[in-house]
Amino acid sequence: MRQRPKKKPQARKKRALKRPLKSFRKITSKLRRVLKAAPALPARVIQSAPATSAVPPVPPADDRIPSRYGDNKLVLLVRDPWWIFAYWEIDPRRQEELTRQMERSGHKSKKTVLRVYDVTRSGLPKFNSFFDIELNFYADNWYIDVGIPDREWVAEIGYRADDGRFYVLARSNSVRTPAFGLSDVLDEEWMLPEDIYYRIIGRTLGAGSQEGSMDIRKLLEKYLRNVISSERPPNAKPSQVVGARLGSD
Repeated sequence: MRQRPKKKPQARKKRALKRPLKSFRKITSKLRRVLKAAPALPARVIQSAPATSAVPPVPPADDRIPSRYGDNKLVLLVRDPWWIFAYWEIDPRRQEELTRQMERSGHKSKKTVLRVYDVTRSGLPKFNSFFDIELNFYADNWYIDVGIPDREWVAEIGYRADDGRFYVLARSNSVRTPAFGLSDVLDEEWMLPEDIYYRIIGRTLGAGSQEGSMDIRKLLEKYLRNVISSERPPNAKPSQVVGARLGSD
């Protein structure tokens, strides 16, 4: 019997590649027929958004502190028993008005000065004494050495004419410098009772007792601790509480 010749492997590979290609062609032909039979869809018109006017950018907020506020004032502040501090702002319209007034009076030359008055137990227009500080054009504050504690002061800024006449631009508030040293005012509530006082002095000097400085220190600590203690009865003075506590020792 005659045998059929075996097929070569390359022919098998070609037939295997042709099968998916045929199926792909069938699918694409079916899609074409379906698309041709479908009704045509109306064309969609895409409208562009109307043009809007450009919005100007918002400027950033200015958070800087202004150098001037349009006021016309002079302010005094106390620094310590010997020094006060002055700052001021003068309205240019006030300066022009005062300059015209000086020209009408025949005063052509002028100097800007800060005049400081000692008004202790008095008040302007009365004063005890005064002194002038000549200012430069750009100054708007000044530290003033008054030199005397426990006094009351008022200042004026203005123009001093060549004949000494003074034209006021602004007047300050009144301030009082504190006294130097300990106050000589004694508050009755915080005074040391006489019996406790003499007991402390007696122990310090050794009168009638041989107790040392440590016992005196404990006595003072107890006094101060009871003065500021929250255990104090209502409407009772600290000296009364301390006297009762120390009397029980």
